[in-house]
Amino acid sequence: MVLELHIWGPAFSLPSIDAQCLATIAYFSLVVPKDAWVLVASSDPTVSPTSAFSHTSYATPSLTTPDELPALKNGSTWVSRFRNIVDYLRQYSHGEWDLDHKPTSTGDSTQRRADSIAFASFLESRAQPLLDLSLYVTSQNYAQATAPALAALLHWPAQWLVPPRLHAAAKHRTAPLGLSALDLAAMDEQRTRDLSAAVAAGHLPEAFLHNRALTAARDASAASAALARSQFRLDALTADLFAPLEALLAGGAYLLTDEPDGPTTLDCLATGYLALALVPDAAGATSRERYENEKDGITPIV
Repeated sequence: MVLELHIWGPAFSLPSIDAQCLATIAYFSLVVPKDAWVLVASSDPTVSPTSAFSHTSYATPSLTTPDELPALKNGSTWVSRFRNIVDYLRQYSHGEWDLDHKPTSTGDSTQRRADSIAFASFLESRAQPLLDLSLYVTSQNYAQATAPALAALLHWPAQWLVPPRLHAAAKHRTAPLGLSALDLAAMDEQRTRDLSAAVAAGHLPEAFLHNRALTAARDASAASAALARSQFRLDALTADLFAPLEALLAGGAYLLTDEPDGPTTLDCLATGYLALALVPDAAGATSRERYENEKDGITPIV
């Protein structure tokens, strides 16, 4: 039976707009025979019965449950998300389709699997927030690149409902980072709401009524300062991800293995996340400039 790998469709010159989908494609390409699987760019998170979209409406889904793509279909069996799919392939193939169990030059595949799991957890915890901030929370990137790319993958009415849902989920996931100033559109909306509330309550100060231009300039200055602080913190978050990966790669071809041993699961996962961060069309100019100083040591992965 041919396996079906359902993913978010292509964008930014990449096979998928989603990092986990890209990672899963990379894994399949390395270990699963070409005639044993097909790629289905459905861009439909409801396709899997385990999806949060399957149990809630597009307009009111959970903000904490991850989208269930990529999703692997094998007959009546569905498995979602990269790590679960990798585990399923290992069991289904009795270890044949397992990148982390291949013989190595050191002969220690058990340690390699443990290292792969540990570093994968680190990678996801650092890289996903950066992609959320770059592709969704940063207003310019979301409006000019991400939202149009998603809309092109979806049909009506999903093309109007799903992008805002993913936008809201990304903002929810990154809220603890305190970088909401990157969402300039939301800041403008909040100022408008505050002004409307003040007008309705009759609480506008006399100075505002007589000098709205000065007040607007002060608001713009405050927003600019907040954005600068957020970008400084974003630089630090970027370094937190790239520096350990560069040290792990250490000028080699792969993160955990020498070139003769080939890539591991971790290399596939890194490929998925870093491709979206480093491919020029995938992020706005600000993001590209931020990654430019960090990428030289880790581009061999991609």
